[in-house]
Amino acid sequence: MKTLFKITVLMLITSFQVYAQTETETETEILYSKSYETNQSTTALLEFRGSSVEIYKSPDDKFHIEYIIEFINYPNRKKKEARERVNIESDLVNNQITLVDKSKFSMYRFYQSETITGTLDLRNESEIKSYLYKSEKQVVNEINKAKKPVSLYAKYIQSANRYSESEKKEMIEKSNNRKRKKYVKRFTIKVPSHLDLTINSKASTIRIQEKIENQITLRADGGTVYLNEINNIRNIIKIKDATLIVNSINGGEVILDNSKRTIIGELKNVKLNSEFSQLEIGLINKNVEITDFTSKYLIHNFSKDFEALDMNTEYSEVNLFLPRNGGYELTTFGNYTKHFVENKLVEVSAEKTNGNTKMLDLNSKENDGKLSAIKVNTANGIIRISKDVINFGE
Repeated sequence: MKTLFKITVLMLITSFQVYAQTETETETEILYSKSYETNQSTTALLEFRGSSVEIYKSPDDKFHIEYIIEFINYPNRKKKEARERVNIESDLVNNQITLVDKSKFSMYRFYQSETITGTLDLRNESEIKSYLYKSEKQVVNEINKAKKPVSLYAKYIQSANRYSESEKKEMIEKSNNRKRKKYVKRFTIKVPSHLDLTINSKASTIRIQEKIENQITLRADGGTVYLNEINNIRNIIKIKDATLIVNSINGGEVILDNSKRTIIGELKNVKLNSEFSQLEIGLINKNVEITDFTSKYLIHNFSKDFEALDMNTEYSEVNLFLPRNGGYELTTFGNYTKHFVENKLVEVSAEKTNGNTKMLDLNSKENDGKLSAIKVNTANGIIRISKDVINFGE
């Protein structure tokens, strides 16, 4: 009987603990909501500072803004302060919508978080001794995973070497199951397809969640930009000291300055200018031109009819997996560049201080004899070419 009593008490205690951990009290409030009529000539200018915003297609011809806050186990005495921090201003003047987020959330905490996570990413990168070829699907899966929000604690645990994978999973699950007192902000904007969009952001997280064909001019200084698919020949995307994660870019110009983590699923009809950045590209499609200074590239795939890739690089590191479908010719020109083919150093033409010397020429012909061209003009760089694995360290 005593044993039965002990078991019953233990079950009650365990049930209470589980209930206490999982029970949550939530309260959702709409702090700002506004919609604007638009026409074919309407434009929009969006200004963000330390913001987190999601952008979607509008279900109609209106421009919609909504800011929601959700309190989770949050003390009533602190809710007023959280509400007062939200400050959104918008207007429609001369057929231009202007929106400014002046909310008073701590920029210091943002920069502190970005510094720590940036350090973790760099540490992980320094531990990598080789690159494995990835299919288009693998790169897309990696991009989708990178888009999911991850807490700073989870990032720290995932990057730690002293824990096993099972220990990491258990620690993260325990952290997620704790009863927290917090509030969650959700800032959404819905944009009609005909509207030209200008976005200026500083230390912000911008998420364009759907495939859109609007003309976009986006300038991000710090923070992170997540894009699904953008498709417009007049697009201009400028990223400085920020992270760029994107499924597909078709058309326009991309400019990267010190973007330490950029993952692009597909490039098509794009001029890409970069410096002091790190890029991983899943697929090169038609009409891509790259100009770079002192960046690191990893290119996995080429479409069957990509026709040409032109790269102009200086002090750059280009890691490239050879095309797997369709004929190609890969030629490098320049001077003072090391070449590794299938992880072996290749002797190239004598270095010259003037002019562009042809240094390397590789080709693979299909039955129809049609060759797509990969042309790299390079100076003072490193080029690694392989089919499946790229080792580095030299």
